Formats: sequence, C-alpha cells, structure tokens
Amino acid sequence: MGRIMNQSPNDFYHAQIEQYSREIKKLKKQLALSSTLRILLFLLVCFGVYFTFGSVKWVIAIIVVGIIAFVVMVIRHNNLQYQRNLKSALITYNETEIKVLLRNFKELPDGSQFKNPEHAFCQDIDLFGRGSFYQYLNRTALESGSQFLASVLLENDKNQISEKQKSVQELASLPKWRQHFWAVASLIKTEISAERVVKWLHDYNAFTPSWISPVSTGFTILSVGLLGAYFLGFNIAWLMILLAMRYEELSKWSLLAIASWPIMETVFSIFRRKLRGHSTDKPDRMHFHHIVMRGLEIISQKRISRRSSNPLATVL
Repeated sequence: MGRIMNQSPNDFYHAQIEQYSREIKKLKKQLALSSTLRILLFLLVCFGVYFTFGSVKWVIAIIVVGIIAFVVMVIRHNNLQYQRNLKSALITYNETEIKVLLRNFKELPDGSQFKNPEHAFCQDIDLFGRGSFYQYLNRTALESGSQFLASVLLENDKNQISEKQKSVQELASLPKWRQHFWAVASLIKTEISAERVVKWLHDYNAFTPSWISPVSTGFTILSVGLLGAYFLGFNIAWLMILLAMRYEELSKWSLLAIASWPIMETVFSIFRRKLRGHSTDKPDRMHFHHIVMRGLEIISQKRISRRSSNPLATVL
C-alpha cells in the first residue's frame, strides 16, 4: 500500500492534497510562461517579416519556422492544461474522501435510479438512496461505471467470491493508482452512453459497397495534399504582396481577384460571428466547406457518411 501503510487515511488524503496543490501552482506558472512565449513568438515573427520583407526566401523561412514553433508551443500548452485539470480532479477526489471519513457523503450520487421495489433485498438493506451503501461506496466517474456497480450489487452472485476478494485486496494496496484512474475518467466527457455505442456496433450493417473504403482512403490522401495546397496558397498570397510593392505596373485588382475567395470567406466568418455575439476567433461549422459537407449528407439521406462527405466537400 506504499505510504498509506504508515499513515492514517486522513493523513494520506491531506498529504495528497498538499502535493497536488504544489504541483498545480507550478503548472500555473508554466502555463503563464507558455502564454507569454506564444505572444513573444508572434511578435518575433512579425518583426522578422518586417525587417526581411524584401527577401521572399527569408520571409517564407521565418513564417514556416514560426508556424512550426507555434504548433509545438500550442501542443505543449494543451498538455500543461490537461495536467492542471488532472491535478485539480485528484484534489477533488481526496477532498471527497476526507468528507466520507467524516460521514459527510450525502451530496454524492445516491443511485436512486437503480431502486427496484421487486428486488429481493434492495429495499431492506437500503442499497440505494440517500445515506445508502451505494452512496458510501460509489466512486465511479462515468455513467456506465455507475450502472455496472449497481448491477454487481443487485446480482447477489455467490460465484468467484475468493477471486473478487483478492481483486479488492489488490486495489486496496494501490490508492494512488485508483485515484489517477478516477481522475482520468472524470475528465472524459461523454454525450452517448456506452450501451448505445455497443448496441450500434452490434447492429451495424454497412450500407455502402465494398469499393467505397479505398475510395474514401484516396479522398483522405487527397485532403492531406490539399492541406499542402492551402500552405502554398498562403505563400502565394505573400508573393502577391511583394509583387504589388515591387512592380507598380501590376494591377492591384488583378492580384486581389486571385485571392478574393479566402478573403471573402474570412470577412464573412468574422461578420457572422460578430452578428451572433461570438468571439471572432471562436471556431464554428458554418464555413462553406462545412455547409457543402452537410448538404451532401442531407441530399444523400445520410448514405454518404461523414468520413466520405468531408473529402468530397473539399474536392467540390
């Protein structure tokens, strides 16, 4: 059981809270530094482009390096946020355990939805409900786990009792592992129950012909290629700006016409989000690409799956 063998449960939980609180403070400092570094990186890229504006190679190189560095920093920032949320969940778990030790667990889920008046002993021993054994025992983080625990308590299965006791004994010696397992599960947000997913997989019948799979894969590869095309388009836009500045005889309107579509899409997206009272940098699914994708799904009456409609919309 590690450290908890030499500590009372109350001392162990308080020690865990202190440890995770220190780690959260450290993570908050790292997050603040990460945010600052991203702003500095953006400013450095802007200054670099400004001072090397006459050289296409340097401008492209600075932008490419800046994008790569920014993506790496965003990934690191997201990992730090996840670790902070994980430590916060662990603190919540230990605070809950301290309350339970003090017999203050009436705010925990009581499993009232699992009450069965026709069950042999459910009502007699207060298995579910306020102040019940389920409320005292339950530490599940997902609905599927809660349902499974309720089914175990209701089944009254006498088989493999010794194996179950060994399992409980093994888990009892791993308090930190149990807490980490719960914390990870608590951060998972599910909109559809596991039973519905399993039932859907069990009853699923493919409605597309066998040749659609390689075609879909081909469209996926094409989408990756188009991502590269978007990147080239970004560089082409920079090249247009440089050409317009160096060669005055070039018509600015002709250059603008070439890049009109992404400009219109960007302006429309900003206007649409402002009209709805949303932040201009908040993502949504109202881009032309998404509209075409949903249109394909509606017209085909869902015969074209999301996996196929996405690359098809890109091609269109």
